[in-house]
Amino acid sequence: MAQRSSMPLFRLGRATLHTATSAEHLPRVGAVLVLGRQLRQRGLLLELALGAELTADVARWSRSRGVPLPSELDTLAPRVAEIHGGLAREVACLMQAHEQLVAAESWSSGPPFGLWRAKRELRVYKDFHGRLIEQLHPLRNDWRRMAEMYQDAVERRPKSLLLEATLVTPSFIESIGQKIDAFGAPQGPSKKD
Repeated sequence: MAQRSSMPLFRLGRATLHTATSAEHLPRVGAVLVLGRQLRQRGLLLELALGAELTADVARWSRSRGVPLPSELDTLAPRVAEIHGGLAREVACLMQAHEQLVAAESWSSGPPFGLWRAKRELRVYKDFHGRLIEQLHPLRNDWRRMAEMYQDAVERRPKSLLLEATLVTPSFIESIGQKIDAFGAPQGPSKKD
């Protein structure tokens, strides 16, 4: 499950915007939007955050230079539903990693209680996040309501060390939602939703 760092791509996107100074550089700016979309739609929460930040950078670039973005770039605009997708990918990847750890651990040398506890933690994690992702799905186009529901779920969560170690804060959802709002993009589902 080795994943390459997305930071070099993020820095490249930022450097590209820094060197784009006028409307003649719109193809470069479009390339940064493509990179931002790829990060937001294909990565985990870190990539979601980096992709949203690049998109917010493009919006700031456009406003500060008085260069409107062409309408053909609308398909690259961020969607609130990407937050839900990022959360679901993060949960699935963490669940897979924990399942592999439990399966690979040699429990023959330790007490059976250790295996029972590890399996219980995994079951609680799957149950909590599975239900939460399902409950958030109808709200995937409203980041404010998603953040509220996530906060409610976090406050009512079962006791679990694994949950404590892997919960996302509702402020993360709010931060990404605000970056999407700053772009001024349509909020409805994209054709992929």
